Amino acid sequence: MYQLRLSAELVTLSGCSTGLNVVAGGDELLGLVRGLLYAGARAVQLTLWDAYDMSTAEFMTTFYGHLHKGWSKARAAQESMRALRGRYPHPFYWASFTLLGEVQMTGV
Repeated sequence: MYQLRLSAELVTLSGCSTGLNVVAGGDELLGLVRGLLYAGARAVQLTLWDAYDMSTAEFMTTFYGHLHKGWSKARAAQESMRALRGRYPHPFYWASFTLLGEVQMTGV
């Protein structure tokens, strides 16, 4: 992945446990996030544990709907998680989504 050159505002990995890392020599974290950010992605959205299909589909639909309206990535993720919490109170269904990189919290 370190040879890859991306010009992406956002890379979304909505599969199971896409945010897991491995600790290498020198306490370095190695994983998809590091590789994607190094390759040029400005932000990466991923999951920290196995994703539940229904809540993931709802999250992605809501998240991208908010982005389409011009919301910042951080605000879109926050509001999408808040909406999921209303339908699925247990954190398993909504808390695994993580957004890293340039997320621009300002905006709507």
